[in-house]
Amino acid sequence: MCITVCTSIFLLAQIKRLLRERTDLDKRLQQRDEEVSRLEGRLQQAVKDRTSLQANLASAEKEVKDTKKANDLLKQKVQPIYTFGGFCFFLYFCSL
Repeated sequence: MCITVCTSIFLLAQIKRLLRERTDLDKRLQQRDEEVSRLEGRLQQAVKDRTSLQANLASAEKEVKDTKKANDLLKQKVQPIYTFGGFCFFLYFCSL
């Protein structure tokens, strides 16, 4: 009879220990799940920011390209014909 009681006490202690361990593991799992959710949110925001920055960069590059094109056209229309005393005299070509 003592053996059954001792075995029962031992088994109950093991069950309690395993339940505590399971509870601790569940808490750690929940914390990790929350951390994953936070990181996923940050990742989504970073992707949105990157996409927005890429769009801004593309727009700025297009604006630079258009500005260079306009500048080249202006350079073609206004050409220096001679310099005199450090001053440039320009001839403006108009296409009528």
